[in-house]
Amino acid sequence: VARIHVVFVAIYNCMDRVDQLRAHAELADAISLAAVGPRHAFRTDVLSAVGTAAQCEGRFEDARNAFEQALSVVERVKPPDSLPVALAELNLAGALAELGDRRRAERLATHCVDVFERELPRGDAKIEQARALLER
Repeated sequence: VARIHVVFVAIYNCMDRVDQLRAHAELADAISLAAVGPRHAFRTDVLSAVGTAAQCEGRFEDARNAFEQALSVVERVKPPDSLPVALAELNLAGALAELGDRRRAERLATHCVDVFERELPRGDAKIEQARALLER
């Protein structure tokens, strides 16, 4: 059920329906905490949804906190140069850039570009997103 709410966050995010994001992110968070606890690998997607909702609402400190937690969880179960780690880093880099922590955001985004160029097809949107973040 938590995964369904994470999907709703992604759908509403694509539709720019910010008003719907927080409710589904909070439901996913509460359900997943009760089901698997705070450090389970499944929490990566949930925490990313929570961070996405916060970032869309301009709550960048809350977004950073959620993305930091997501990165911490995924780093426990995946290698540092893996695609899941890079995806979590990209989310965190975006929040950090909004908060003015440009040095750390740049370091994370640079790592993302390296991983994405190796793991994703040429022209993938994530590569372009990481490059755009670096340019910003």
